Amino acid sequence: MRNEHGSRSAIRRHWLDAVVAASQHLAGHAHTIEPEDAHEMLANFVQPLPAPVSVVERLIMRALLLDVAWRCGRTIHARAHRGYPGRCPFIPTTCLDRFWRAPVHDPEKAFLVWAEGFSEEFKRLHPATTASRVGQLIRRNYEHQWSLATLAQRFHVTRSQLRRSFEREFGVSVRAYQQTVRVKAALERVRTEKMDATALGVGYKGKKNFYRAFKQVTGLTPTAFRRLSEERALHVVQTLGAIPPQRHSAADRSPRR
Repeated sequence: MRNEHGSRSAIRRHWLDAVVAASQHLAGHAHTIEPEDAHEMLANFVQPLPAPVSVVERLIMRALLLDVAWRCGRTIHARAHRGYPGRCPFIPTTCLDRFWRAPVHDPEKAFLVWAEGFSEEFKRLHPATTASRVGQLIRRNYEHQWSLATLAQRFHVTRSQLRRSFEREFGVSVRAYQQTVRVKAALERVRTEKMDATALGVGYKGKKNFYRAFKQVTGLTPTAFRRLSEERALHVVQTLGAIPPQRHSAADRSPRR
């Protein structure tokens, strides 16, 4: 390969490795993205990518980002229906025309244009339910202790209505969901921080409750998780983000023949 500064067609190895690794990471974790958080997550992915400096690098990045858009769009849509899209009129691939119409010389902008269009169309055909808005609030403020009564008052529903709708949509109680979100956040910190700092950072007042929650959610103690290899630790993280068991609504079910 020529010197990376010696030709407009050169491909820098470190640039390619960085873009491929980031693209594979997002595509591999798309099943953990809640639909309400999709636009923010997609924008946060593309903005720090190293910029291409040659025609060839721009074409490679465009192809990689197009593949990421296709994979993420399909996966995020499936997650919105807990793995069963049914008769939903939304077709993720129809939004890719925005990617194609964007300037060829700016693949990052093309991806952002697609992400915005995808999110707008998705929200139009999938209006947020009360349960999904509660879930988003918990994910963004997991360190706060949310009670069912507080959430019901905030979203103008009764506690019983919220309990039923949340468990129907997420498959778990509000309390269990918040515990999982907290532990998932802790997984990113527990291997490098002190236990006390991690526990406080994700909303637990002491290590005892944090240890108990960590073991209930992952099946491991924080100490055991620290000892895992990078590959096995990643598997634990991915497992926590997996789509829960399908809970089909009447609108999702196709008539049997």
